[in-house]
Amino acid sequence: MNSDYIRQRLLKEQTPYESKLYAVLDTLDVQYIPQHVFPYGDTFIVCDVFLPYYDIVIELDGLHHILSLEQCAKDTARDKYLLDTYSIKVIRYLNSVVNDTKLFKKIIEDLINPLKQTKLVD
Repeated sequence: MNSDYIRQRLLKEQTPYESKLYAVLDTLDVQYIPQHVFPYGDTFIVCDVFLPYYDIVIELDGLHHILSLEQCAKDTARDKYLLDTYSIKVIRYLNSVVNDTKLFKKIIEDLINPLKQTKLVD
């Protein structure tokens, strides 16, 4: 399957957690690219959200991301690849955190606001 097809399908079938993340980023006026695709060797990585202005990817993880050693290893390899290849830091949140909308908004604000201040100084 090609990356454009997968990206379009994921955009149409977004999870409730992704919808909440997009809503929080919209209220904070943060530019983002949902389901962004990065080349990864002879395949690709589709990230939940890419914040290009801050070189950050936000991934929303279900329990299988922490309960499966195989999935943990895949995530670690992908995160390292994005950091080493593109200087992009990956930040992961469990879906259960996203479910608490107030808490999640506060977490994202605490992540973004200092970055906004740093960018204003640059």
